[in-house]
Amino acid sequence: IVAAILGTGYLNGIQSDANRLADTGKAAIDMFTAYKTGLEKSDIDGVLSHYSTDYSGENDGRWTERMQSDRDGVRVFEWGTQPSETFVKDDVRVQISGLLARIDTIEYSKFKLDAVEQFLGTDGAIVRSFLWLRGVNSEQEVFESQVLFRMGLQRTGDTWKISSQELIYGKTVTGDRTGFV
Repeated sequence: IVAAILGTGYLNGIQSDANRLADTGKAAIDMFTAYKTGLEKSDIDGVLSHYSTDYSGENDGRWTERMQSDRDGVRVFEWGTQPSETFVKDDVRVQISGLLARIDTIEYSKFKLDAVEQFLGTDGAIVRSFLWLRGVNSEQEVFESQVLFRMGLQRTGDTWKISSQELIYGKTVTGDRTGFV
């Protein structure tokens, strides 16, 4: 009887964790899809609506691109961040504006949940996300960017908001397509 009670409790715990993972994953996927749509429409306010009002990016900063390679008309840039003592939601506006200023059109985009790394209480999680953008940049060159983030998500009511963000890795490739089509 004791083993059956302990076994039932253990299985209920596993089911509860599985439901929590599924609910968090679905909410994050929905938020990332709406975020991506905001980028496609160059809607900065739409993108910012997914950040919490008390956003604090301790490991965040303004995104930069540093050239790694320039051969045969194809340039490869690695993403980085400019360190900042404080990085709040107003800084995110400047960050997203800078990204969109370098983009003329987005032809293809994805923003996916890569993994749920950790739960923070009942209303928070640390996730990895993957942003993929392809289009034409402001210099009328074709570009493709692939970026991996670590994000803190916090539930506020029925929605989830980004409460922190860290760039893990990013790369952009540009050119006239003759070298990478």
